[in-house]
Amino acid sequence: MDIRQWLLQKTGWVICLMAIVSCGHSGSRSSEASPFFQSAVAHADSLALDNKTGQALRYIDSFYHSNDRKAAIADHYLKYVTRIRWFKDKNDFVSAGINADSALKLLLPYADDDAYNLLCAEAYLVKGDMLYYQGLFSNAYPYYFQGSRIAKSRTDSCYYNHYMARFDLRLAMISYRMEDYTTAISYYNQARTHLSVCTTGFDYLYEYQGALSNTGLSYKRAGDPDSALLYYKRCIDFLRDNLPAYPAHKTFIEKATGVVYGNMGDVYMQLGQLQLADSMYRTSIEINSRPGNYNQDALMTRVKLARLYLLQQKNTKAGELLQLIGNENQLAGNESKLLFLQTVADYRTAIGDGQYIAQNWKYFNTIRDSIEQEKKRFLNANVNNVFRLLQQEYEIGALRKQDKLKSILLAAAIVTLALAAALIILVIRNSRAAIRHAREVEQYNKEQRFALLALEQSNRENARLAKVLAHDLKNPIHAISSISTLMLRDSNRSKEDITLFGLIRTSVNNLLAVIDDILIARNQNGSIVLQKEPADLTELLQQSVKLLQFKAREKHQQVMLETHGPLFVSIDSDKIWRVLNNLLVNAIKFSPERTSIHITMLQDQENVVISVKDQGIGIPEAYAGKLFELNPDTQRKGTAGEETFGLGLYISKMIMEAHEGKIWFTPNPEGGSIFHIAFPLAAGINDASD
Repeated sequence: MDIRQWLLQKTGWVICLMAIVSCGHSGSRSSEASPFFQSAVAHADSLALDNKTGQALRYIDSFYHSNDRKAAIADHYLKYVTRIRWFKDKNDFVSAGINADSALKLLLPYADDDAYNLLCAEAYLVKGDMLYYQGLFSNAYPYYFQGSRIAKSRTDSCYYNHYMARFDLRLAMISYRMEDYTTAISYYNQARTHLSVCTTGFDYLYEYQGALSNTGLSYKRAGDPDSALLYYKRCIDFLRDNLPAYPAHKTFIEKATGVVYGNMGDVYMQLGQLQLADSMYRTSIEINSRPGNYNQDALMTRVKLARLYLLQQKNTKAGELLQLIGNENQLAGNESKLLFLQTVADYRTAIGDGQYIAQNWKYFNTIRDSIEQEKKRFLNANVNNVFRLLQQEYEIGALRKQDKLKSILLAAAIVTLALAAALIILVIRNSRAAIRHAREVEQYNKEQRFALLALEQSNRENARLAKVLAHDLKNPIHAISSISTLMLRDSNRSKEDITLFGLIRTSVNNLLAVIDDILIARNQNGSIVLQKEPADLTELLQQSVKLLQFKAREKHQQVMLETHGPLFVSIDSDKIWRVLNNLLVNAIKFSPERTSIHITMLQDQENVVISVKDQGIGIPEAYAGKLFELNPDTQRKGTAGEETFGLGLYISKMIMEAHEGKIWFTPNPEGGSIFHIAFPLAAGINDASD
């Protein structure tokens, strides 16, 4: 069975389990959906099963709207997981992901509540799956990580072990697709360990046999056919032994058994034991050709059997099998289609028809290129590095919380000691009061010095952690810079490639400088050192606009620049570029689609003023006095959900003040904002147009 098809089926079981949990914890104060809403969802489900998904959606939305005041948290949650399942069945992963977002928004306030934290972890898992199906691998991993972090707070239940098994199975599947078969085997073993804690329910049967079968598949790909056969045989024994306990799932057990027999045939082919391979393939086809079984797997196994016949020079039998299949459109997935076409090509060559490959070469290459592109896109998403960085980020956050707690406890201890000293002074009103008071003051000073030393140590540790994190970020960025430089040295590159690689190198170098600025911003007393030299502001603006045109086009925005010829001033061009880039990025980020951004540059005898005018969401009055400070209250998402970190305008203000200039904003009468920067013209540097 294909790994992706297995994950799609598995996610269906996860979503069904989420729905069961949300309405099946009898007696729980808030995790049990009411029968009133359960019956409505059941009716909507019957419509969806009749391919009336649109009618089902309208019905359930109308029902919940009419009974909104009656719906508890679990009732709303039941609606979302039901909609996720419907959209997933239609391969509409974007809509399914939107409903997963709604489920997360509903549950996040209760993430620390024992009644909901594992449901919240499940919602993270399914949201990650929806992103994964869309090819957004790097976006999916943080959801997997966050779900596992929440689940690890609960190690006292079967449900926890089932969740961790599903988490490990996803990591195994990802490692398999990244061709890291050793790591995949390790994750499959971990999944089986979790599943072995509670061995009841069809979910256990489904996941455990899948882990055994895919362990065998991983060993085969790793070049260990003997271990592969061992796990395939264990899987068949496991399915046979559990058949009496699950009579209602006899068809599924048959289908799974047929898939394993086909996989065993692949291993015997690899070992050159062709008679055993023939037997395994025939058994697999016989099982999954039955009505209601896994007919798609039977078709694929026929292709493999045809290749076996060609190897044995039984061309007539191979041709009969290929004719029975029909054409590649009967098969699911590009890899299956390509194997079918290659088998047909080998058959045609064997019977003397050498023109078939030449006639279909372009079609072959199209499918092969599609497979390679998907593979490259997946391999570029290094899940292990992503998870390691996420773990580091979480640990740094935890350290910061610990430091904050220590500071609070220290302050409380100091206050307590001060109150104790005051009480002692009130009790001991005698001739020794002055001496005792002096001793208390001395002791208090010692404690204050100790507290200051502790705080200094904490600040040094935070600074060290920030430097380590910056170092870890710089290494891969330096690698990108080096690669782009090497690409630029290739004289065979097209003009467009040279332009793009130049933009990449410029962006990477600017990103390194931004990291340095973050380290400066980390220190409230930090200062910016300028390296001034004459620079053309007009050219600097043009470069910034050119670099960000790609980002603006994503939102169908138009960026217009108005200047009046070259203008040379004495500035640190890298840092002024950063200010311009930040203002343009903000204008793009906080403006809706299909709007315009106007950039103007004006000068008089003493100053130059650059203005960036957008048609965006504007600046609330409450933010006006905090906009250029390190204040998390002013952070907002862009119009397309873009994230912000609150550093850009703060660093821009520092850079402008270092240039003896200033930065400010005014409202745009037409809607939006106008940001201005101004600094004096350097003596002796004149407009080149004069």
